[in-house]
Amino acid sequence: MTALPKVTPIEWGGQPFAALVESLDVKYLVPPIVLDEHGNVVQGRELLAAIIETGTAIEHPVVVGATPAALAEIDQRMARLSETLGVPVVEALGRETLAGEETS
Repeated sequence: MTALPKVTPIEWGGQPFAALVESLDVKYLVPPIVLDEHGNVVQGRELLAAIIETGTAIEHPVVVGATPAALAEIDQRMARLSETLGVPVVEALGRETLAGEETS
C-alpha cells in the first residue's frame, strides 16, 4: 500500500470545479461529477463506482442539472485548466488511487 495522493480542489468562479491530483510521479486533473437535467450521471461514473467499491469518503465537485451546452463549457474549462497547469485531464480516480494501492 502506498500513501494516498494529494488532492487539491480547483475553483472556477469561486466554486469548486475540479480536482488536481498529485502523487510522487504524476499530476493530473479530474473533472467534476456531472448529473444531467434528469439526475442521470453523465460524467464521473468511474469515480462514483470507485468510491462505492472502496467505501472511501472524498470531497469532489458535482455539477447538477447540466445541459448539453453546460457539458461543452465544462470540457472547455477543463482544457483551459489543463493547458494552464500543464497537466493532463483524466476521467476519474480509480479504485487503486482511492485505496492507496500501487498500480501496474
